[in-house]
Amino acid sequence: MKILTFLTCAILIAPTAHAATKCVPDPAQMTCIPYNGQLFENSSYWEATCTTSYTNTSVYLEGNAHCFTEYGNLYGAENYLSYSPNEQLLYCWCNLREPALSEYLYVKKFNSQSDCLKNCAKSCLESLSNNSFLTALSNAIISD
Repeated sequence: MKILTFLTCAILIAPTAHAATKCVPDPAQMTCIPYNGQLFENSSYWEATCTTSYTNTSVYLEGNAHCFTEYGNLYGAENYLSYSPNEQLLYCWCNLREPALSEYLYVKKFNSQSDCLKNCAKSCLESLSNNSFLTALSNAIISD
């Protein structure tokens, strides 16, 4: 269940039937910076530290950045994406994997496959400065 109050929490059920709760602060109250100030070029991985404005609490985020042949609506969420082998990978999609798993969010179209592969993770990180992206990311959290 998703709760958007002070925290958005995803409850994950482990195979042993023990429950673990992972929480992401309310996106409207977050400011994010790339982890260690890095921009991840030529990477399918990104990480950042986000701080809440009202409690000054930090949360570490990490995620994936992938280029697909599928187009989407800006910050639209998809659980499964595919690609066509005869088409260029132009569309950048980002997802969260820590502290919770999320669906992929569409971020940007690139002019070439090489540009997408080089700059997709950087685009994911740049999107963290947008409250609309953070809210969509929070709403896209997958819970079992």
